[in-house]
Amino acid sequence: MTGYIHVEKAREHNLKSITLDIPRERLVVVTGPSGSGKSTLVFDTIFAEGQRRYIESLSSYARRFLGRLDKPDVEKITGLPPAISIEQKGRSKNPRSTVGTTTEIHDYLRLLYANVGTPHCIKCGRPMEQLTAESAARLLLDENGGDRVFVFAPVIRGEVGRHEDVFQNLLENGFVRVRVDGTILDIEGVSLDGRKKHDIDVVVDRLELHQRNRERLINSLETALESGNGQAIVAREDSPDLVFAEQLMCPRCGIQYERLGPKAFSYNTPKGACPECNGLGVKFDIDPKKVVPDESLTLREGALKPWSHSPESWPMRFLEVLSEKAGFSLDTPWRELSREAKDVILWGHPRYTVSFEYKSKECRGGNETIRVTRKWEGMIPRLRRHLRDTKAEWYRQHIASEFASKTVCPACGGKKLRPENLAVTGGSLSIDQVTAMTIREALD
Repeated sequence: MTGYIHVEKAREHNLKSITLDIPRERLVVVTGPSGSGKSTLVFDTIFAEGQRRYIESLSSYARRFLGRLDKPDVEKITGLPPAISIEQKGRSKNPRSTVGTTTEIHDYLRLLYANVGTPHCIKCGRPMEQLTAESAARLLLDENGGDRVFVFAPVIRGEVGRHEDVFQNLLENGFVRVRVDGTILDIEGVSLDGRKKHDIDVVVDRLELHQRNRERLINSLETALESGNGQAIVAREDSPDLVFAEQLMCPRCGIQYERLGPKAFSYNTPKGACPECNGLGVKFDIDPKKVVPDESLTLREGALKPWSHSPESWPMRFLEVLSEKAGFSLDTPWRELSREAKDVILWGHPRYTVSFEYKSKECRGGNETIRVTRKWEGMIPRLRRHLRDTKAEWYRQHIASEFASKTVCPACGGKKLRPENLAVTGGSLSIDQVTAMTIREALD
């Protein structure tokens, strides 16, 4: 194999018996005016011949599915390795797209973290463990020692029917009691209303949480996990049920969540995306600085921009009554108002009920007196509600452009993923820390 790709007498399309050598293992740029034959040389001659040779190297059976490629009009090409062609694409306008997702490197990272990453507890930072009957028993004995408990295995959840076949199967497997809709009953005496939904748990054991019963507790939990499709319920008197499942669990805090798959590390799926910002890393929210852009103005002068109308408007009348109730003045510059007054106006804290009257001009030229009583929710919650609920697109665009700004999501800190997914590390780095690196940093 030579150090050059030698093309001899290429005549494809508008090429006029071109002969040239192209150095291998170099970045080579083919330039020229439009119509000079750049694409014909690179794609229709060199690339096409490389593809044709590759396909001819395959078995006759494989070639049946790939079709036949014609030889380009060229005398000879030597030193030609297998060729690939990469299509140029415009950058995606999707706000979730990054260099990692566009180049699909992020897909490989997701697979890597799902399979070899180490999950950590989002509360205490300890490595999570796969829940077993032994780890569940250890947690129960540490936290609830001395309590008498029932161990249940859930078998039916919210299903209509008499479920006679389920009870018969439980009897055949040696169980004698069940908990039906919260009441413990002997299986042989159960008769359910077939028109209603029922929750059914089989009683696996009843015992005292003590070290001397440790082996018995482990065996009962194993039986419950097996009979309950990977779930076991431990019921204590006057306390909520504890549910254990075959999933990840913190050995210290008892926090549980499902084993994380590749989708957990994608901010384009509900399983991975931060629920607060839907995987965008930013929130589009009402900005108090846009609601009150000029703090030197008073409320009567229009400091509250959404309501900077004439003194005859109902918002001004509303503010007059609100100021009387909350004890602030409409003629005080915004920057001089107390924190409490600003909280009332912007956030509705505390909540006031305001009753007032104002005059509205009728279409015939007269004035109509309108009486209004409403609870004041605060200007920012009010604008949020309008932004969320209004059906008028022009009004939504008006609120968004005039009073909203993008801010870093407070839940994920701009990292786009759920907390439990960010707590998975490969080596000592989370997937977010890796994707935030430059290429040079990642190489180092």
